[in-house]
Amino acid sequence: RPLNLMLPSGKFVGLAIEAHGLNPNAVKAMKEAGIDFSNQTSDIIDPKILNNANLVVTLCGDAADKCPMTPPHVKREPWGFDDPQ
Repeated sequence: RPLNLMLPSGKFVGLAIEAHGLNPNAVKAMKEAGIDFSNQTSDIIDPKILNNANLVVTLCGDAADKCPMTPPHVKREPWGFDDPQ
């Protein structure tokens, strides 16, 4: 269920619990898929962005467990999978 189909007019922001920089394997895999995100950044969760969100998707169990509490109006959906590293 791609987010662009679920929320076609949405703004998507990727944030993390800790900033680690970009994973070179992820950059390579995305480039092979025709997507260049080599100039993206690894950003820490911003409470202001979180408070203005409609939906928070966590992508691994660690994030689901450690993600700050989301405000009551924010839908939270875990899409758990193993860390590819």
